[in-house]
Amino acid sequence: MTVETSEIQITKVGEEPGVANLKVEVALPRVEAAEQKATALYQRRAKLPGFRKGKAPLAVVRKMYRDAIRESVIRELVEDTWKTAVEQEQLKPIADPRVRDLKFEEGSPVTFQLQVEIKPEIALGRVGGFRLKRRLPPVTHEMVENQIEELRRQKAPWVPVTGGRPANGELVSVSIATLTDGEPEETKQYQLLLGSGQAIPDLEDGRDEARADPCGPHHPPRTQAPGAARAQRRPRPGVRRLRLGSPA
Repeated sequence: MTVETSEIQITKVGEEPGVANLKVEVALPRVEAAEQKATALYQRRAKLPGFRKGKAPLAVVRKMYRDAIRESVIRELVEDTWKTAVEQEQLKPIADPRVRDLKFEEGSPVTFQLQVEIKPEIALGRVGGFRLKRRLPPVTHEMVENQIEELRRQKAPWVPVTGGRPANGELVSVSIATLTDGEPEETKQYQLLLGSGQAIPDLEDGRDEARADPCGPHHPPRTQAPGAARAQRRPRPGVRRLRLGSPA
């Protein structure tokens, strides 16, 4: 498709999803008008030796500011062309255009290409009328019993236990300290559920130290390995057991 105005010709070339490629030709009169405008602007601003500000001849200004005038002309032509292209082609750009293959020669039209990313057109063939089946798994008696048992455990209190060896499923309170050169540093309190995999094996193995009184005598630490800077103190737990009520 080619869109022509009295001064700008825009041709859409190539077809790519999400990309618009436009070939542009700006007529010589439009180019010359842009050059005159840019030259006059630099003439007003120029401070050249031997001339008062704004009074230097245009020929001198063109020679002194040739590159700057050329850049100003290109910028104006590209901006004007882009505005025209968006309106004429009804583009929906999502980024600024890229200018390619620019040709700007004295006494000739200016030509270039614009490439811009645009919103892709997506056609939905179907947006409704779908049927979905929801399949619910059967609820078995075993599942109900397991859920009831879980609720009982969540609501049941933990009661202290005295005497005996802590067993799996019981909650122990332990104090753990790090040793530096055989001396304990900061001590921290932890609660661990035996048999649940929460504790390292060394702590699980130390459950014999919780016999009888939860605050009973402290077990001496293991001998520290030669060269080791830090070690763990053996646990000294207090033990509590989950007290489950009778099922309804």
